[in-house]
Order: sequence, then structure tokens, then C-alpha cells
Amino acid sequence: MKDEVVATRRKKLAKWIDSHHGGIQADFINATGINQGELSGLLKEKSFGERKARKLEEQAGMPRMWLDSDENNVEPAPDLQPPIPIISWVAAGSFTCMTEQVLPSVQDRESWAYTTRKHSPNSFGLKVRGESMFNPGGKVSFQEGEIVLVDPEMDPRNGDFVVVRLDNQDEATFKKLVIEGGEQYLMALNPDWPERIIELDESATIIGVVFEKVWRFR
Repeated sequence: MKDEVVATRRKKLAKWIDSHHGGIQADFINATGINQGELSGLLKEKSFGERKARKLEEQAGMPRMWLDSDENNVEPAPDLQPPIPIISWVAAGSFTCMTEQVLPSVQDRESWAYTTRKHSPNSFGLKVRGESMFNPGGKVSFQEGEIVLVDPEMDPRNGDFVVVRLDNQDEATFKKLVIEGGEQYLMALNPDWPERIIELDESATIIGVVFEKVWRFR
């Protein structure tokens, strides 16, 4: 029975990559944050237990228990949500809502991202710049060129990745939120980054929570 469950998970994982990422494993990797070795193992010989299956479903935006669902009684995969505009860091820094002045042209396909994750109408995307959030030795890392999707209506919690507007800067900044002892801090993931941790005071406003990162547009 266990072997049958694992075989189903492998089959369903491959099916998801084919249907949601055009069969491109690198696209799935960048969407979920897992590495190539781990993915190859899950598709072939690596242990694919209950905990890993549930975590992967969450990372990929699958319905819960989707990897274990019978092919003859399968819940439909989640539909793509409304497209998310990719805006500039300057626009994000002055963000209030998605106005016509902020939105890119509908015809400019490279200025829109798509996701199966539900999000508010005012969600937006930002292209990662610099290396402050790049941690080559960490489980979570954001490389330059990746797109982070931001929802301004999500409540920020300890450990979330947030986009913040600083009163003394024209552009927004992207960091990890740390809440400790009633105080809030912004932390860069890069261990070599100068001033890696700064206090989040009244001169800063959290304008959104990052809920996904993606590479390519559909």
C-alpha cells in the first residue's frame, strides 16, 4: 500500500509540472524553492512521505491532499488567478492602490505574472534587485531577476517576507520581518550584508507581504 501511495505522488507531481509549468522542472523549482536534486529524487527514488507531500502541496499551491488523490476521483487543479502587474520599485515605494498610472499595459505580457494562489485585487509583483536577500547557504533565498508577488491586504506576521516603504527613501525595500520582544525588525537574508538587521520604526510602513516567487510569465 505504501509503495502505491508513493507511486501516486510521483505521478501526480509529474502531472502538475506538466500542466502548470509546461513540463519545465526549473520553473517548478523556482516557484517552490526546492532544489533540483530534491525534485529529481521525489520523481524517481527518494522517500516521498506524508509530511513532505503536504509541504510540497503548500509550496506549489496545490489543493491539500492533491498528491494523494485517486486519478479517477481527482479534484480539479486550481485555476489561474487574475494576472498580477509587475511594477517598479519606485511605484511600490509610493504604493496606495493599483491605479491606471501604476498598471503596465495589458499588451506588455512581460509586465504581468500569473499564479494559482488566491490574492487580493491590489496585489503586485516586483523584480528582485541586488543581493541583500540572496543566501546561497539557506533554504530560502531570492536571486536577482526573480519576481516576488506581494499582497498588500495580507497581515504581516513574524518570519514573513515583506515590502516596506521608508519615509526617507524614494523606493521600497524587501526584507524578512522579525518580531521580538514587542519590537519589529527588518532582516536581510544575505549573511554578509552590511547592517543586516535594522529596526522597523514609525518612519517605515509595511505595504505588503510576499506570498510567492516566480520566474517566467505565461
